[in-house]
Amino acid sequence: MDNFSPGLAFDGMLASLIARNDIRLIPILSFFLAALKSGALGMERFTGVPKALVDTVIALFILLASMEGLFKFSFKINKSGSDGSVGRG
Repeated sequence: MDNFSPGLAFDGMLASLIARNDIRLIPILSFFLAALKSGALGMERFTGVPKALVDTVIALFILLASMEGLFKFSFKINKSGSDGSVGRG
């Protein structure tokens, strides 16, 4: 059973991260990620384009999903600090 399904848990967590744990979106995103990964194998076989290109696209999805949370956190910090109570002595 070696190499039966490498990266299965990673793909599931990635779909959940991008969908923000919305149960309705997880199957759609899981199908999209599966199509990307299987398309990468065919693309590499027939055109010679490396599979790393699809890995780069998936990394961009991870960055965009995490940046949304970062911007919400940053906006929350800036909003709480702009009420005039911080920095006045």
